[in-house]
Amino acid sequence: RQVYNFASSYCAADWLTGDGWLDCPGDSDDQRGSAILLEDPDLESRQEDELGLWTRPNVHPNGWISGYYPPFLIRRGDTFQAEIGCMDRRRDCEVLFRLDYQDERGDVHPLGVWEEVYDGETSEILVNLSFLDGEVVEFVLSVNNIGDPEDADAIWFLPRIESPGSEGRLVLFW
Repeated sequence: RQVYNFASSYCAADWLTGDGWLDCPGDSDDQRGSAILLEDPDLESRQEDELGLWTRPNVHPNGWISGYYPPFLIRRGDTFQAEIGCMDRRRDCEVLFRLDYQDERGDVHPLGVWEEVYDGETSEILVNLSFLDGEVVEFVLSVNNIGDPEDADAIWFLPRIESPGSEGRLVLFW
């Protein structure tokens, strides 16, 4: 069962690129980068009709974008799942997807790095989070450009946390 959807919650995240903090929703023409929700994204492999998160690094040879999501309580059995790839017709797209988490002390820990190039195929990722059972963490979704900055259009398709349990666990602080 899905307990958190990173795409539909993308404006709950704080988005940062090499050119500074970004507004959400983003603007696809912003040279500083952007994060934009797509309801029917054109993946490099096919057209879809479910939510995708389009992340564009700042337009720079080593551009990057990171979204820092709100605190979330992890339970045994939780998994992060997504399909990742380039957007359709971005033939010079070559990017690194990164998934990290920040613990309550503020330390950032890697969960995975995946390289994607425009090749007509996407990749499914699944990360078991059970080792974090009982911890409150902030997830960081990042994309780094390693190809043509103008084509560094990356899609996180259906990025989510799945759990065998049924309760939501977003942690609110005020």
